[in-house]
Amino acid sequence: MVKTFVQIVMSSTINTQQEDSQWKSYWWTSDVYATTHSLEALSKLGYDDQVKKATEWIAQNDNIPNVPFYLALSIQALIRNKKDYETANSRVEKLLSSQRDDGSWNTTPILQFPLPSNTQPWHHSNRWREDARDQNRIFTTSSCIKALNEYQKK
Repeated sequence: MVKTFVQIVMSSTINTQQEDSQWKSYWWTSDVYATTHSLEALSKLGYDDQVKKATEWIAQNDNIPNVPFYLALSIQALIRNKKDYETANSRVEKLLSSQRDDGSWNTTPILQFPLPSNTQPWHHSNRWREDARDQNRIFTTSSCIKALNEYQKK
């Protein structure tokens, strides 16, 4: 039963990968979030073709907003998939240079709130409230620390 469930979920995940190799994020303002987490799941289950394509998408600098949270996610994806260490290195440098004096990282509005009827917020900007930032920087900072820890272990 669990195997069947995993197969159904993985089939759905593969079928929603976009032509340019990323996954669309529903709650997040960038596709980096959904792509990083889809990569993590697929790489553990041997979906090498999908992982390769999505990792190449993550490695393209134009696809990654200059936002610490998204930089951190992209570093994690590159390190976990042992790809493009040069790009990971430059993103780590960028991440470290943007660290605040108190040890945290700044954030921007990264969480979006589509109307429940809006099933494709990447096509329609209908929201029930404005996009939110990580006001205390905890989620952003913990994501940055996690990425730097994984980078250090590489």
